[in-house]
Amino acid sequence: MAGPEHYPLANLKVRDFSRVLAGPFAGRMLSDLGADVVKVEPPDGDVTRLWGRVVGGVPGYYHQQNAGKRDIAIDLRHPGAKDLVFDLVRRADILIENYRPDVMPRLGLGYEALAAINPRLIMLSISGFGANGRNRAGPPTPPSSTPRPG
Repeated sequence: MAGPEHYPLANLKVRDFSRVLAGPFAGRMLSDLGADVVKVEPPDGDVTRLWGRVVGGVPGYYHQQNAGKRDIAIDLRHPGAKDLVFDLVRRADILIENYRPDVMPRLGLGYEALAAINPRLIMLSISGFGANGRNRAGPPTPPSSTPRPG
């Protein structure tokens, strides 16, 4: 069996700031293809750590979306957090986030700030209603997003 260095994305470094489904799933796919994915969670953990049946000390849903990732806890609101994130981004190829469109810029971690640290950074920002428009700040929960397509 080939080692991880033989996977197609073996040299890719990903920083995954996402939670719940779309972002963690994207990070999991990159990890499955060999990327080094570091999941960044709040100090009290990703909310999905509380979901589903626990097997081997890890809830099934969390494990399914985050298997193969390394993990670090950072309180993004802490004054020193920005420097730590900048250090992580300096050595990254891709950053995944799925906060509301205003959150990362408000924390001083928007694309412009991160690209100044690492101009080759690819930032994947996932949102339920896009970065612009009247619904941009709304949460993409099933009651709010399912009826929208018509």
